[in-house]
Amino acid sequence: MRSASSPSSGSGTWRAPSFTGLFFDTFAADSAWIRDCACLQLPPSEGVQQLTLRGEYRPHPDARGLESGPPTLTCSVDGVLVAAFSDLKPGPFDFTFSLLAQAAKQGSTITLQLGATRLTNALAWVGRVSGWKSLQRFRTQNKNRQLRIATLTTAAGEVIFDFSIRLAPFSMAYARRHTRHEFNLVGFLTADLGVGESARCMVRAADAAQI
Repeated sequence: MRSASSPSSGSGTWRAPSFTGLFFDTFAADSAWIRDCACLQLPPSEGVQQLTLRGEYRPHPDARGLESGPPTLTCSVDGVLVAAFSDLKPGPFDFTFSLLAQAAKQGSTITLQLGATRLTNALAWVGRVSGWKSLQRFRTQNKNRQLRIATLTTAAGEVIFDFSIRLAPFSMAYARRHTRHEFNLVGFLTADLGVGESARCMVRAADAAQI
């Protein structure tokens, strides 16, 4: 079992895309599951007003007793609740939510919180530390695995995260379309030297690329 996580950026206004708290398994290769809480850090997304999260409640064949039934799910954007699901039916689900212009410009944090799993999570922990045979089945956390996260897209259908692509869920094509890139150029800009002309060429190249 491998966590679908990537390193996050440091503090500052520019936020690099990252994701934590999501895990891959062999139960459903086209999606990831949440152990407890997951976060999706979006890059700056100028011009993006609405996003759509898609997932599925897929009953696990080994879930029984306390593990039966769907977990609950809440979704928050930068700490503000935007959606909640408490009685999912088997099959796909999706919901669309809005981004504030300033949040989209700097990059937002989407938090996905799983619920109705506290007891089974506790039994999984007790089974792990105690070794009691009767509790070992809870260690696989089949109740949690039933709620799957598949994709995060814009409302227009542009893919931002696709968790069926396990090695690289984040779409770099999305970043190229929506992220404004900036850089600092340092050089001998006024010198009548080869290195001065190299620096001036970099300025002209940046201007041509509209960076």
